[in-house]
Amino acid sequence: MFGNGILGKLATGGCGLLAMAALLAYALPSANAQSPAAFYKGKNVRLMIGYGPGGSYDSYARLVARHLGKHIPGKPNVIPQNKPGSGSLVATNFLYNVAPRDGSVIAALGQGVYFMQLLERPKIKFDARKITWIGRMTDVTSLVVAWHKSKAKTIADLQKVSIPIAVGGTLSGSTLSISFLNKLTGTKFKPIKGYRAASALLAMERGEVDATASVTWLAMKAKYGRWLKEKKVNILVQVALQRAPGLENVPLLSDLGTTKADRTMLTVLSSTNAIGRSLSAPPGLPADRVAALRGAFDAMVKSKTFLAEAKRIGHPINPLSGAALRKIVLQAGDLTPEMIKRIQAIVAIKYRSIKKKKKKKKKKM
Repeated sequence: MFGNGILGKLATGGCGLLAMAALLAYALPSANAQSPAAFYKGKNVRLMIGYGPGGSYDSYARLVARHLGKHIPGKPNVIPQNKPGSGSLVATNFLYNVAPRDGSVIAALGQGVYFMQLLERPKIKFDARKITWIGRMTDVTSLVVAWHKSKAKTIADLQKVSIPIAVGGTLSGSTLSISFLNKLTGTKFKPIKGYRAASALLAMERGEVDATASVTWLAMKAKYGRWLKEKKVNILVQVALQRAPGLENVPLLSDLGTTKADRTMLTVLSSTNAIGRSLSAPPGLPADRVAALRGAFDAMVKSKTFLAEAKRIGHPINPLSGAALRKIVLQAGDLTPEMIKRIQAIVAIKYRSIKKKKKKKKKKM
Protein backbone atom coordinates (compact mmCIF):
# COMPACT_ATOMS: atom_id res chain seq x y z
CA MET A 1 0.00 0.00 0.00
CA PHE A 2 2.78 2.40 0.97
CA GLY A 3 5.38 1.14 -1.53
CA ASN A 4 9.14 1.06 -0.95
CA GLY A 5 9.68 4.72 -0.10
CA ILE A 6 10.35 6.30 3.29
CA LEU A 7 6.71 6.21 4.36
CA GLY A 8 6.52 2.54 3.41
CA LYS A 9 9.53 1.69 5.61
CA LEU A 10 8.18 3.73 8.49
CA ALA A 11 4.81 1.99 8.18
CA THR A 12 6.41 -1.41 8.69
CA GLY A 13 8.06 -0.16 11.86
CA GLY A 14 4.82 0.30 13.77
CA CYS A 15 1.97 2.72 14.29
CA GLY A 16 4.12 5.14 16.32
CA LEU A 17 6.59 5.64 13.52
CA LEU A 18 3.79 5.95 10.97
CA ALA A 19 2.10 8.62 13.05
CA MET A 20 5.41 10.48 13.43
CA ALA A 21 5.98 10.37 9.66
CA ALA A 22 2.48 11.69 9.02
CA LEU A 23 3.05 14.49 11.53
CA LEU A 24 6.37 15.46 9.92
CA ALA A 25 4.82 15.44 6.47
CA TYR A 26 2.06 17.72 7.70
CA ALA A 27 4.47 20.04 9.48
CA LEU A 28 6.90 20.52 6.57
CA PRO A 29 5.75 23.39 4.35
CA SER A 30 4.92 22.39 0.78
CA ALA A 31 6.62 24.42 -1.96
CA ASN A 32 3.32 24.62 -3.75
CA ALA A 33 1.58 25.93 -0.62
CA GLN A 34 3.92 28.93 -0.35
CA SER A 35 2.95 32.32 -1.65
CA PRO A 36 4.87 33.37 -4.80
CA ALA A 37 6.82 35.97 -2.80
CA ALA A 38 7.84 33.41 -0.16
CA PHE A 39 8.72 30.83 -2.80
CA TYR A 40 10.88 33.13 -4.94
CA LYS A 41 12.64 35.06 -2.16
CA GLY A 42 16.37 34.31 -2.24
CA LYS A 43 16.02 31.89 -5.16
CA ASN A 44 17.52 31.68 -8.63
CA VAL A 45 15.15 31.23 -11.57
CA ARG A 46 16.76 29.36 -14.43
CA LEU A 47 16.05 30.78 -17.89
CA MET A 48 16.82 28.11 -20.49
CA ILE A 49 17.61 29.36 -23.99
CA GLY A 50 16.91 26.83 -26.71
CA TYR A 51 19.68 28.14 -28.96
CA GLY A 52 23.40 28.89 -28.69
CA PRO A 53 24.91 32.29 -27.90
CA GLY A 54 24.83 35.16 -30.37
CA GLY A 55 21.44 34.96 -32.07
CA SER A 56 18.26 36.91 -31.45
CA TYR A 57 16.77 34.24 -29.17
CA ASP A 58 19.83 34.45 -26.94
CA SER A 59 19.97 38.24 -27.00
CA TYR A 60 16.28 38.74 -26.19
CA ALA A 61 16.42 36.13 -23.42
CA ARG A 62 19.44 37.75 -21.79
CA LEU A 63 17.71 41.12 -21.97
CA VAL A 64 14.77 39.58 -20.11
CA ALA A 65 17.10 37.94 -17.56
CA ARG A 66 18.44 41.37 -16.61
CA HIS A 67 14.97 42.77 -15.88
CA LEU A 68 12.33 40.12 -15.14
CA GLY A 69 13.43 39.28 -11.59
CA LYS A 70 12.77 42.84 -10.44
CA HIS A 71 9.07 42.33 -11.14
CA ILE A 72 8.58 38.78 -9.79
CA PRO A 73 7.34 38.69 -6.17
CA GLY A 74 10.33 37.94 -3.93
CA LYS A 75 12.71 39.40 -6.55
CA PRO A 76 14.69 36.25 -7.47
CA ASN A 77 17.77 36.29 -9.66
CA VAL A 78 17.09 35.15 -13.23
CA ILE A 79 20.03 33.15 -14.57
CA PRO A 80 20.20 32.56 -18.36
CA GLN A 81 21.57 29.24 -19.56
CA ASN A 82 21.94 28.08 -23.16
CA LYS A 83 20.60 24.62 -23.93
CA PRO A 84 20.77 24.37 -27.74
CA GLY A 85 19.90 21.44 -29.98
CA SER A 86 17.52 20.46 -32.80
CA GLY A 87 15.93 23.87 -33.23
CA SER A 88 15.27 24.13 -29.45
CA LEU A 89 13.61 20.70 -29.25
CA VAL A 90 16.21 19.60 -26.67
CA ALA A 91 15.25 22.50 -24.41
CA THR A 92 11.51 22.01 -25.04
CA ASN A 93 11.64 18.30 -24.16
CA PHE A 94 13.59 19.14 -21.00
CA LEU A 95 11.15 21.87 -20.00
CA TYR A 96 8.17 19.58 -20.53
CA ASN A 97 9.48 16.34 -19.01
CA VAL A 98 12.35 17.10 -16.61
CA ALA A 99 12.19 20.67 -15.31
CA PRO A 100 10.46 21.14 -11.94
CA ARG A 101 6.89 22.33 -12.26
CA ASP A 102 7.13 25.01 -9.62
CA GLY A 103 8.06 28.16 -11.54
CA SER A 104 11.81 27.92 -10.90
CA VAL A 105 12.55 27.16 -14.56
CA ILE A 106 11.37 29.19 -17.55
CA ALA A 107 12.49 29.07 -21.17
CA ALA A 108 12.99 30.93 -24.42
CA LEU A 109 12.07 28.34 -27.05
CA GLY A 110 11.91 28.31 -30.83
CA GLN A 111 8.84 30.01 -32.20
CA GLY A 112 7.96 26.98 -34.31
CA VAL A 113 7.94 24.22 -31.69
CA TYR A 114 4.18 23.80 -31.76
CA PHE A 115 4.18 23.65 -35.57
CA MET A 116 6.90 20.99 -35.44
CA GLN A 117 4.59 18.99 -33.21
CA LEU A 118 2.16 18.72 -36.13
CA LEU A 119 4.89 17.02 -38.17
CA GLU A 120 5.12 14.16 -35.66
CA ARG A 121 8.90 14.18 -35.65
CA PRO A 122 10.35 11.42 -33.45
CA LYS A 123 12.32 13.81 -31.20
CA ILE A 124 9.16 15.59 -30.04
CA LYS A 125 8.12 14.53 -26.55
CA PHE A 126 5.82 17.35 -25.55
CA ASP A 127 2.39 18.82 -26.13
CA ALA A 128 2.79 22.53 -26.85
CA ARG A 129 -0.85 23.16 -25.93
CA LYS A 130 -0.06 22.25 -22.31
CA ILE A 131 3.07 24.38 -21.99
CA THR A 132 2.61 27.45 -19.78
CA TRP A 133 2.99 30.51 -22.02
CA ILE A 134 4.22 33.56 -20.09
CA GLY A 135 4.46 36.31 -22.70
CA ARG A 136 6.03 37.53 -25.92
CA MET A 137 8.74 40.16 -26.22
CA THR A 138 8.20 40.66 -29.94
CA ASP A 139 6.82 39.03 -33.05
CA VAL A 140 8.83 38.42 -36.21
CA THR A 141 7.98 39.23 -39.83
CA SER A 142 9.84 36.96 -42.24
CA LEU A 143 10.19 37.98 -45.87
CA VAL A 144 10.63 36.40 -49.27
CA VAL A 145 12.62 38.88 -51.36
CA ALA A 146 13.92 38.80 -54.93
CA TRP A 147 16.89 40.68 -56.39
CA HIS A 148 15.96 43.52 -58.74
CA LYS A 149 17.47 41.71 -61.75
CA SER A 150 15.23 38.68 -61.24
CA LYS A 151 12.27 38.05 -63.53
CA ALA A 152 10.10 37.88 -60.41
CA LYS A 153 8.94 41.32 -59.31
CA THR A 154 5.77 40.05 -57.64
CA ILE A 155 4.27 36.74 -56.51
CA ALA A 156 2.06 36.83 -59.61
CA ASP A 157 5.21 36.74 -61.75
CA LEU A 158 6.29 33.57 -59.96
CA GLN A 159 3.03 31.88 -60.86
CA LYS A 160 3.64 32.56 -64.56
CA VAL A 161 7.37 31.99 -65.17
CA SER A 162 8.24 28.99 -67.31
CA ILE A 163 11.59 28.39 -65.59
CA PRO A 164 11.58 28.28 -61.76
CA ILE A 165 13.71 30.92 -60.06
CA ALA A 166 16.39 29.87 -57.58
CA VAL A 167 15.80 30.85 -53.97
CA GLY A 168 18.47 30.42 -51.31
CA GLY A 169 17.55 29.36 -47.82
CA THR A 170 18.52 27.39 -44.73
CA LEU A 171 17.87 23.69 -44.32
CA SER A 172 14.96 24.31 -41.97
CA GLY A 173 12.69 27.24 -41.20
CA SER A 174 13.14 29.60 -44.11
CA THR A 175 12.45 26.97 -46.76
CA LEU A 176 9.13 25.99 -45.16
CA SER A 177 7.39 29.04 -46.59
CA ILE A 178 8.87 28.28 -50.03
CA SER A 179 7.61 24.69 -49.91
CA PHE A 180 4.12 25.87 -48.97
CA LEU A 181 4.12 28.64 -51.56
CA ASN A 182 4.95 26.18 -54.33
CA LYS A 183 2.41 23.58 -53.25
CA LEU A 184 -0.49 25.79 -52.20
CA THR A 185 -0.22 28.92 -54.32
CA GLY A 186 1.35 27.74 -57.58
CA THR A 187 4.60 29.68 -57.39
CA LYS A 188 7.66 28.30 -59.18
CA PHE A 189 10.56 28.58 -56.78
CA LYS A 190 13.55 26.25 -56.99
CA PRO A 191 14.86 25.95 -53.40
CA ILE A 192 18.66 25.95 -53.09
CA LYS A 193 19.19 24.77 -49.51
CA GLY A 194 22.19 24.89 -47.23
CA TYR A 195 22.75 28.64 -46.93
CA ARG A 196 22.94 30.53 -43.68
CA ALA A 197 20.80 33.67 -43.57
CA ALA A 198 23.66 36.09 -44.28
CA SER A 199 25.23 33.92 -46.97
CA ALA A 200 21.87 33.53 -48.76
CA LEU A 201 21.60 37.33 -49.03
CA LEU A 202 25.17 37.57 -50.26
CA ALA A 203 24.49 34.83 -52.84
CA MET A 204 21.47 36.79 -54.07
CA GLU A 205 23.57 39.94 -54.45
CA ARG A 206 26.20 37.97 -56.39
CA GLY A 207 23.60 36.49 -58.71
CA GLU A 208 24.03 32.89 -57.51
CA VAL A 209 20.34 32.79 -56.60
CA ASP A 210 17.44 35.04 -57.59
CA ALA A 211 15.75 35.32 -54.21
CA THR A 212 15.91 34.37 -50.55
CA ALA A 213 13.50 33.56 -47.73
CA SER A 214 16.18 33.95 -45.05
CA VAL A 215 15.60 37.52 -43.89
CA THR A 216 13.29 39.34 -41.50
CA TRP A 217 11.84 42.82 -41.94
CA LEU A 218 13.86 43.99 -38.93
CA ALA A 219 17.14 42.71 -40.44
CA MET A 220 16.27 44.13 -43.85
CA LYS A 221 15.79 47.62 -42.40
CA ALA A 222 18.75 47.45 -40.01
CA LYS A 223 21.38 45.79 -42.20
CA TYR A 224 20.20 46.16 -45.78
CA GLY A 225 18.46 49.52 -45.73
CA ARG A 226 20.63 50.64 -48.64
CA TRP A 227 19.05 47.95 -50.82
CA LEU A 228 15.63 49.29 -49.97
CA LYS A 229 16.59 52.90 -50.77
CA GLU A 230 18.25 51.91 -54.03
CA LYS A 231 15.39 49.51 -54.91
CA LYS A 232 17.76 46.58 -55.23
CA VAL A 233 15.18 44.13 -53.89
CA ASN A 234 11.51 43.41 -54.39
CA ILE A 235 9.66 42.16 -51.31
CA LEU A 236 7.36 39.43 -52.60
CA VAL A 237 5.55 38.22 -49.48
CA GLN A 238 5.60 38.63 -45.71
CA VAL A 239 5.10 35.74 -43.31
CA ALA A 240 3.14 37.04 -40.32
CA LEU A 241 -0.44 37.29 -39.07
CA GLN A 242 -0.65 41.05 -39.67
CA ARG A 243 1.01 43.30 -42.23
CA ALA A 244 4.00 45.10 -40.79
CA PRO A 245 4.15 48.91 -40.83
CA GLY A 246 5.84 49.88 -44.08
CA LEU A 247 4.71 46.71 -45.84
CA GLU A 248 1.04 47.55 -46.26
CA ASN A 249 1.13 46.69 -49.98
CA VAL A 250 3.00 43.40 -49.58
CA PRO A 251 0.72 40.33 -49.36
CA LEU A 252 0.67 38.07 -46.34
CA LEU A 253 1.48 34.43 -46.94
CA SER A 254 -2.07 33.53 -45.87
CA ASP A 255 -3.53 35.93 -48.47
CA LEU A 256 -2.21 33.72 -51.24
CA GLY A 257 -4.18 30.55 -50.51
CA THR A 258 -6.75 29.80 -53.19
CA THR A 259 -9.09 27.80 -50.92
CA LYS A 260 -10.28 28.21 -47.35
CA ALA A 261 -8.34 25.10 -46.31
CA ASP A 262 -5.15 26.40 -47.91
CA ARG A 263 -5.54 29.78 -46.23
CA THR A 264 -6.04 28.06 -42.87
CA MET A 265 -2.85 26.04 -43.31
CA LEU A 266 -0.88 29.12 -44.36
CA THR A 267 -2.28 31.07 -41.37
CA VAL A 268 -1.17 28.37 -38.93
CA LEU A 269 2.29 28.32 -40.53
CA SER A 270 2.48 32.13 -40.29
CA SER A 271 1.38 32.12 -36.66
CA THR A 272 4.77 30.75 -35.62
CA ASN A 273 6.13 34.23 -36.36
CA ALA A 274 3.45 35.65 -34.08
CA ILE A 275 4.90 33.50 -31.27
CA GLY A 276 8.20 35.21 -32.03
CA ARG A 277 10.61 35.71 -29.15
CA SER A 278 8.63 34.56 -26.16
CA LEU A 279 8.88 33.03 -22.69
CA SER A 280 7.29 29.83 -21.46
CA ALA A 281 7.32 27.50 -18.47
CA PRO A 282 6.52 23.82 -17.81
CA PRO A 283 2.92 22.63 -17.74
CA GLY A 284 1.12 22.11 -14.46
CA LEU A 285 2.43 25.15 -12.55
CA PRO A 286 0.40 26.32 -9.53
CA ALA A 287 -2.07 28.96 -10.66
CA ASP A 288 -0.63 31.67 -8.41
CA ARG A 289 2.88 31.12 -9.85
CA VAL A 290 1.51 31.39 -13.39
CA ALA A 291 -0.21 34.63 -12.42
CA ALA A 292 2.99 35.91 -10.77
CA LEU A 293 5.18 35.15 -13.79
CA ARG A 294 2.70 36.58 -16.29
CA GLY A 295 2.16 39.65 -14.15
CA ALA A 296 5.91 40.17 -13.83
CA PHE A 297 6.34 39.85 -17.58
CA ASP A 298 3.53 42.32 -18.29
CA ALA A 299 5.06 44.81 -15.86
CA MET A 300 8.56 44.34 -17.29
CA VAL A 301 7.60 45.10 -20.91
CA LYS A 302 6.05 48.40 -19.74
CA SER A 303 8.97 49.48 -17.56
CA LYS A 304 11.06 52.43 -18.72
CA THR A 305 14.39 50.79 -17.87
CA PHE A 306 13.58 47.65 -19.89
CA LEU A 307 12.30 49.61 -22.87
CA ALA A 308 15.30 51.94 -22.77
CA GLU A 309 17.78 49.08 -22.88
CA ALA A 310 15.80 47.30 -25.61
CA LYS A 311 15.94 50.46 -27.70
CA ARG A 312 19.64 50.95 -27.04
CA ILE A 313 20.54 47.45 -28.29
CA GLY A 314 18.14 47.65 -31.23
CA HIS A 315 15.52 45.13 -30.05
CA PRO A 316 11.93 46.09 -30.97
CA ILE A 317 9.35 45.28 -28.32
CA ASN A 318 5.86 44.30 -29.43
CA PRO A 319 4.54 42.38 -26.43
CA LEU A 320 1.72 39.91 -26.15
CA SER A 321 0.28 38.34 -23.01
CA GLY A 322 0.69 34.69 -22.09
CA ALA A 323 -3.04 34.08 -22.46
CA ALA A 324 -2.99 35.52 -25.99
CA LEU A 325 0.04 33.40 -26.89
CA ARG A 326 -1.79 30.29 -25.76
CA LYS A 327 -4.70 31.16 -28.07
CA ILE A 328 -2.29 31.29 -31.02
CA VAL A 329 -0.95 27.85 -30.16
CA LEU A 330 -4.46 26.45 -29.84
CA GLN A 331 -5.20 27.85 -33.30
CA ALA A 332 -3.54 24.73 -34.67
CA GLY A 333 -6.73 23.00 -33.59
CA ASP A 334 -8.41 24.63 -36.60
CA LEU A 335 -6.57 22.15 -38.80
CA THR A 336 -8.52 19.07 -39.83
CA PRO A 337 -6.82 15.64 -39.98
CA GLU A 338 -6.76 16.00 -43.77
CA MET A 339 -4.98 19.37 -43.53
CA ILE A 340 -2.42 17.94 -41.11
CA LYS A 341 -1.70 15.04 -43.47
CA ARG A 342 -1.22 17.49 -46.31
CA ILE A 343 1.16 19.61 -44.24
CA GLN A 344 3.12 16.51 -43.32
CA ALA A 345 3.32 15.47 -46.98
CA ILE A 346 4.60 18.91 -48.05
CA VAL A 347 7.26 18.97 -45.34
CA ALA A 348 8.24 15.33 -45.94
CA ILE A 349 9.28 16.28 -49.49
CA LYS A 350 11.62 18.87 -48.04
CA TYR A 351 13.15 16.52 -45.45
CA ARG A 352 13.63 13.73 -48.00
CA SER A 353 15.62 16.09 -50.21
CA ILE A 354 17.82 17.03 -47.25
CA LYS A 355 18.45 13.37 -46.37
CA LYS A 356 19.42 12.59 -49.96
CA LYS A 357 22.00 15.39 -49.93
CA LYS A 358 23.51 14.11 -46.67
CA LYS A 359 23.78 10.55 -48.05
CA LYS A 360 25.54 11.83 -51.18
CA LYS A 361 28.06 13.73 -49.06
CA LYS A 362 28.82 10.60 -46.98
CA LYS A 363 29.40 8.54 -50.14
CA LYS A 364 31.88 11.12 -51.48
CA MET A 365 33.80 11.07 -48.20
